[in-house]
Amino acid sequence: MFRPAFKLALGVALALLSLWLAAHRLSFTTDRTQLLDPNNPVQRDWARYRAKFGRTTDYVLLVRGQNVEQARQATDLLGQALKKSPRFQHVFYRLDLPGVLAHGIYFLRLNELREMASWLQGARPWLDLLSAHPRPEVLLRQLGVLLNDQAMQHQLRPILPMLVRTLEGLADSLETGGRSAFQSPLGPFQADVQMLAGRTVRPDQTVFYNQLMDGKTFMLVALPADMSGSFLADIATLSELQRLVSGVRRQVPDVYIMLTGEPAINTEEMITARQDASRCAAAALLFTSLLLVLAFGQITRPLCAVVSLVLGLCWSIGFAALTVGELNLLTVHFVTILTGLGITFSIQMLSEFQKVRAQGKTAEVAVAASLSEARHQAVGAITTAIAFLSLHFTAFRAGAELGWITGMGVLLCYLATLTMLPSLLLLCEAGRACKGHPRYARMLVPLELALRRRPRLVCLVSLAWTLIACGYLGRIPFDYNLLHLQAADAEAIRVEAYLQRIGYSTLYAISMAPDAETARVRAEKLRKLPSVSRVESVLSLEPNQVEEKTAVISQLVKMAPGLSLPQHTPDLGATELMLMYDSYMGMRQRINSAVRSLANEPEGPRLQRVVSRLEKLLNPENPGPISAGLEAYQKALLQDLQSQLATLRKQRAEPPDMLKLVPPEVRLRSISADGTVCLRVFPKEDCWERIPLSHFISDLTKVDKDITGTPVLIYNYLEQLRGAYSISGRNALVVIVVLLLGYYRSLRWAGLALLPKLLGVIWMIGVLGLIQAEFNAANFLALPLTLGIGLIFGMESLRMSRLPYRPLMSRQSAGFAVGLSGLTTLVGFSTLMGAEHRGVASFGLVMSVGVGMNLLTSLVLLPALLAWKGLRTTKP
Repeated sequence: MFRPAFKLALGVALALLSLWLAAHRLSFTTDRTQLLDPNNPVQRDWARYRAKFGRTTDYVLLVRGQNVEQARQATDLLGQALKKSPRFQHVFYRLDLPGVLAHGIYFLRLNELREMASWLQGARPWLDLLSAHPRPEVLLRQLGVLLNDQAMQHQLRPILPMLVRTLEGLADSLETGGRSAFQSPLGPFQADVQMLAGRTVRPDQTVFYNQLMDGKTFMLVALPADMSGSFLADIATLSELQRLVSGVRRQVPDVYIMLTGEPAINTEEMITARQDASRCAAAALLFTSLLLVLAFGQITRPLCAVVSLVLGLCWSIGFAALTVGELNLLTVHFVTILTGLGITFSIQMLSEFQKVRAQGKTAEVAVAASLSEARHQAVGAITTAIAFLSLHFTAFRAGAELGWITGMGVLLCYLATLTMLPSLLLLCEAGRACKGHPRYARMLVPLELALRRRPRLVCLVSLAWTLIACGYLGRIPFDYNLLHLQAADAEAIRVEAYLQRIGYSTLYAISMAPDAETARVRAEKLRKLPSVSRVESVLSLEPNQVEEKTAVISQLVKMAPGLSLPQHTPDLGATELMLMYDSYMGMRQRINSAVRSLANEPEGPRLQRVVSRLEKLLNPENPGPISAGLEAYQKALLQDLQSQLATLRKQRAEPPDMLKLVPPEVRLRSISADGTVCLRVFPKEDCWERIPLSHFISDLTKVDKDITGTPVLIYNYLEQLRGAYSISGRNALVVIVVLLLGYYRSLRWAGLALLPKLLGVIWMIGVLGLIQAEFNAANFLALPLTLGIGLIFGMESLRMSRLPYRPLMSRQSAGFAVGLSGLTTLVGFSTLMGAEHRGVASFGLVMSVGVGMNLLTSLVLLPALLAWKGLRTTKP
């Protein structure tokens, strides 16, 4: 009571110190994986993975163009830009494996290798013929001689597919005058490597792009250079990435680039949450202030209440900086929550202060009278704090931190009301005229009187609604999909929908095998699980059926040195073309006879069609296009055969050791320093949904009990969340009952004080059922909180109902302070409903409904019940 200016200066100094602590010690975390208790077994498995592989959480970019070449061009541009940027490291968008060149044919299928060996064996006489007689007319005459040999016709059958493709390519070149694109007759080959499944490869290929299963979408992954977890660093990294993406879009306008990955999703979500928190906190403070000004009919006293609340919020922020140090997606909204709760205590004091001042008393007497009623508010503050603090003793870390910060924040706001508000009122009201409640308060008196005259009707209507609401108990569905919590237009939702359309997902589990051999065995077991789509690791680059291939490749390696090709193609003038045509016409009957003998072969019909095309195209009266087409094709064919033969001669019979050949950016993500191999296991169904996620985790634990990764964390996170909130709700209820029994020292009055709260929860469930709302990971928090928040409404209503009611003499509604307290709390939570983050908005909805229903049971039902039963006695 004494020295109000000193007390206020001390409070302001403490607030400034708190803000300084927040600026230097309070940060934001976007890491979802830290939401569980560090001692949780699931969290320990995740920590063990991070200890071996570091914070290897990639930014992921998906590139898709109007065609594959356009997408590849954009991928190269973006990949090079990422490598040059100092904010990224270990960029991976393609595999550069020069060491694979000597083992390239191991990447082909076993049946294709066997066909290649058969082709080369069968084509050897033809290659010898081509090498010995490169001139077309001589080659055709020798070809006719060979075709008369039945043994040679038999050897022609294995190479028939290659021969047909060669003749078709020649026909295309003749038709276009040599302008058609050359297609190698020796391909394409299907990759026999799990990571390249469904893609075609060349034996001399050493560059492999990181493509998804649809073959049209390219993927780039990059680690941030700053992996400290700093929110400011994450924002800078994301901004740089968006800038680089915009630059590539300007260079390749038609390309579609999608940004995802855990750090991108978390950072964008945290940015949205911070913006929502700032906007909602400001809105809550503004609307609360306006409501107080309207309710009390002046500016000065509500302003004192708001200033004391702001000081209490500053102290709470400093407390959070000292004790927690980091705010997550849940705790970032604690200021908005405290705004609605903390002002409640000021309203009770202001109401008493204004009532006494209306009687002509001095400010000092009015402040003393207000403080004498503080013990009633203390119980409400403690019960509200208990509701939050009960979360602190759960294994769900994010909820525990929210409970700790907000519970202690409630007490600090109450302390600010007891210390700062009286000092402010004394400084502002000294020597000023008295002023009572405005007409807004008196307007509530007729409504209150009307309800009190019909207590039975109010109780019967309340009973009917309670029975209806009970029908919804246990029937409100729970939405487990965390994507549904984010903003509706979030990039993560669009990307995930796209990935699922092509059989992919950003969710994958992680299995750590101590060595490569164990990893191979475990990967095979995981692939056989019904809920697993595929398993990826560095071992996915190893060729299949190595032992069987080694025998065939050894044969090819031995065969390669004996194969020969001409060094150049002969010039084709008019004379050469006429000689070739004459040679062909002379061998025409033999060639057609050989073609007919092969008609029953699988490629026989195609061979007949292409020979007919060539006869029509070989028109000696039009030698120009023939010369250009034939010369272009024979040069391209010879270059291709020479390249293929050179590659074959470089091959080694021993299989490649892919663990040594992979580049550092791949090894970093796949093999730890102690040789542990990381297996990434992808689900077959949408594991954002509960049932597929449960089946996926259940299957995985049969193979690896220490399985970890985002799906495992999400599954346990949701289980811990529901269990933690249920336990904390029961614990809070027990403590509140004990507290009320100690305060009232009467089971009946403690029960009456608790009744509005319990019925308010039931009514809340009923309203949520009627509007078809769903619980989720964000708004389920409201259930334990509603047990403590608003308990003071019932206590104050009970206290006033037990006093002689003289509304016409006091010209003040008995429910004014309770109603105004409820409305300000309602305003605080309802501002959250405007958040872009749908989880936060749904939390605001559930809390607003809960507070509203608690206000109705306290202001309407409880007084009616007391009036009906005639429960009235002296003030406790």
